[in-house]
Amino acid sequence: MTKISVRRFCESIPWRKYPYVAVSSGGWLNKTNQYLPELLNAKKLIVPKNDKAAKKCAGFVQWGILESESKRQLREHAAKLKRPLAFIEDGFIRSLGLGLSQEPGRSIILDDLTFYYDATKPSRLETILNSSEKIGFWKRRQALKAITFITKHKVSKYNNAPEKLPDSLTAERRRRRILLIDQRAGDASIAGALASDENFRFMLERAFEDADAEVIVKIHPDALCPGKSSAISPSLSAYEANKRLTIVSDAVNPYSLFAAVDEVYVVASGMGFEALMAGKPVTCFGVPYYAGWGVTTDAVTIPRRTQRRTIEEIFFVAWMQMSRYVDPKSRRLVSVMRAARIMAEDVATAGSRPTS
Repeated sequence: MTKISVRRFCESIPWRKYPYVAVSSGGWLNKTNQYLPELLNAKKLIVPKNDKAAKKCAGFVQWGILESESKRQLREHAAKLKRPLAFIEDGFIRSLGLGLSQEPGRSIILDDLTFYYDATKPSRLETILNSSEKIGFWKRRQALKAITFITKHKVSKYNNAPEKLPDSLTAERRRRRILLIDQRAGDASIAGALASDENFRFMLERAFEDADAEVIVKIHPDALCPGKSSAISPSLSAYEANKRLTIVSDAVNPYSLFAAVDEVYVVASGMGFEALMAGKPVTCFGVPYYAGWGVTTDAVTIPRRTQRRTIEEIFFVAWMQMSRYVDPKSRRLVSVMRAARIMAEDVATAGSRPTS
């Protein structure tokens, strides 16, 4: 097995300040991504229109896995100039509000091989986790410290959802509860996890096969926005009359939901890893970045992931080594722990999480 030196940050983007970093589309140079220059350590982001402009760039970044001509050209420039290329996505502690609200993202996750959620081929994240490199005690301890803070303060990707549970979940539990996590239909992470809408149907079937369980379905918040839809909703009609089904459409903090259930089912949702952090058993019906390492029950197997990893090790690589976070006030890069503290403070100041 290949031995890879585990470094603190993604190697694909230089950490010295560079004048220019190229992005694939001018659409990313907007308010939603106003912290992207700081997150990429770039003085300026540009969309190179020709070879001359591309030569100015110290590195190239592609956001979003869906193919386009501009992304293809960006990769060609990077290859031709032998410059670093990174694939980036929103990070795990993104913002107070949803991305669709146009609130700026405070974090990104980078990978120089493919997108971190793309299980169709090995990512750098997967390659590191699948290597024989040991993640030392101090790093695991730092990961555990961050996990403990995040779960205690209920810090999530989006942080405006109330902590209060809907009335349907406050009654005394008479059965085991299985929480099923929906996703936005067409989300690229679904196909990236070797899954499709059929996996959501199979997930529902598996949940209802447990005759002693109450099935809680959390609808994705984006699916409630105009023009968006839910991946699981088309499969729900077959179970609408079943008294064991509870559908939660209201916004609820993920950690409040985890506290109200016994186990969690996901296809590719990042909430599955948050559930692991909260101590819940998780079954995956796709192959998200945290599946295949021995911490989840996997309905879809991925034989090439042979190494066994702990939750703390996965957290260290994904949330610490491969991710970057910015303080929105100082616009300086910070650690995941500092990012979580800032978010918890901002939530408290905004009063955006009613508990009753």
